[in-house]
Amino acid sequence: MIFTNKIFEEWTRQWKKGPGSAPSSLFIAVSGGPDSMALLETARHFRHDLTVLHLNHRLRGKEADGDQEFVEAWCRDHRIPCFSESVDVNKLAKEEGLSLEAAGRRARYRFFEDRMVHADHPPILLTAHHQDDQAETVLLHILRGSGLEGGGGIRPLSDRKFSQPGLWPGYRIFRPFLDLSKEDLLGFLEERGVPFREDASNREDDFLRNRIRLHLLPDIESTINPQAVGALSRFARILQVENDYLDRMSQKALNDLVYIRTEEDLTDLDRLLARGETDEWIFQRNAHLLGGVSLRKKDLLDLDPALAHRVIRDLTRSLLSLEDPDRQVTYKDIEQIFHLAGGPVSTWARLCGMIILCDFQGLSFFPDPGFGEKSAANKGRMGQRKDLRLPENSRTVTLSWAYPAGQILVRTCRGPVPTDRLTNPRFAYFPAQALTRLSLGPGRPGELFEKFGGGRKSLRKVFNEWKIPSCLRENYPLVWEGERIIWIPWAGRSGYGPLEGETPAVEMEWRPKWTKI
Repeated sequence: MIFTNKIFEEWTRQWKKGPGSAPSSLFIAVSGGPDSMALLETARHFRHDLTVLHLNHRLRGKEADGDQEFVEAWCRDHRIPCFSESVDVNKLAKEEGLSLEAAGRRARYRFFEDRMVHADHPPILLTAHHQDDQAETVLLHILRGSGLEGGGGIRPLSDRKFSQPGLWPGYRIFRPFLDLSKEDLLGFLEERGVPFREDASNREDDFLRNRIRLHLLPDIESTINPQAVGALSRFARILQVENDYLDRMSQKALNDLVYIRTEEDLTDLDRLLARGETDEWIFQRNAHLLGGVSLRKKDLLDLDPALAHRVIRDLTRSLLSLEDPDRQVTYKDIEQIFHLAGGPVSTWARLCGMIILCDFQGLSFFPDPGFGEKSAANKGRMGQRKDLRLPENSRTVTLSWAYPAGQILVRTCRGPVPTDRLTNPRFAYFPAQALTRLSLGPGRPGELFEKFGGGRKSLRKVFNEWKIPSCLRENYPLVWEGERIIWIPWAGRSGYGPLEGETPAVEMEWRPKWTKI
């Protein structure tokens, strides 16, 4: 029982390294072919709580129906729960614009997830990928120009999120046979007397992977290295270890560079001003105004390009996992985003199904395909000013603004105003008696603004000085007294109506909509 001992020892070794002893619900993807039947025979030796999953792709007519009947019968004879389903993968490929391989994969994982999402314990999916599959995958990725991650091929254990709500947020995929050859599995099946089905399509040249298996890899073994399969498998393991190290470095760098606005108060911004950290204050303020996820641009460009590319890749992937989990981030995407970071200020592009904006201090990501139309869409309903009435007694009056999304809060107050708020541009104070025709609305670029302390500048120059993102300027909320701009929220107040003594004052504050009021 040479092959049986080898297979069982490998299962034990990989299980200890991978899933371990934690409670789990075990599901096995079984096609009926030799690889998956070897996996099923092995798994049932160690676990009795198995569930078999089989999907008929309806690509091979009666042969595919025979595979389904074979798996169902084998599981019935061995008293193993089995769920099988039939999907027209050819139709799915046409409907969703996918290749047959991609459509088949999507159909399989949809079927698997439908069954696993309500498991009693954290689900684990077993697949029968072996050393020959690893060698084919590595060659395939190299020929497509992949980096370290692609060169690492298939991993023994990986995590995947469910695409639908259920008891568990995700599941693990366990591949215990990656260090075993096809010959090992066939020898094991012969020793155990386990039947299996042959898929005739595996001998056809229709798919690139088949051509690599049938022609390229045998040619490499016969003319270059007879141990090519083992060498490519070893190459993949080396790259996996090195890629994991670089991923840890990238995650640390990303944590230092990224700023994600939270539903907290804005005292952290106030502390930055108090410490004189103006550049960081502008970066975080703009992140709040824009409402996206932002990277510190200068720090990103100071990184080694290899690490900067990984930071961009990891952030983009994390955002896409929320919006479009099937979308891939390509090397070309990463290069374009990196080039955008080093380009002119106030430029933006649609990449990876998102809007990415190069701002003064940051590179902002918006999982919002309608970003480019927001200004035009809001122009009509936001172009006019809104009357802003003064509060009565000690109440607070609020007025909402659509883009940038937020509210202005107006309060009456008595007594001396705290010094730190007088110099904080997210607040403004005016004597109550000086405000009679108050309104909120945008202004034209050439509009003049009387600066506090004297002097007049165009609105365009003030926006430039305070580095307000250009995509927000057309509809930026300004506070007016009659026809005079008296406050530009998060930039500065005018010289209109200086405070004197203990006279009742009006306090104005601007807050993004996602902060606590």
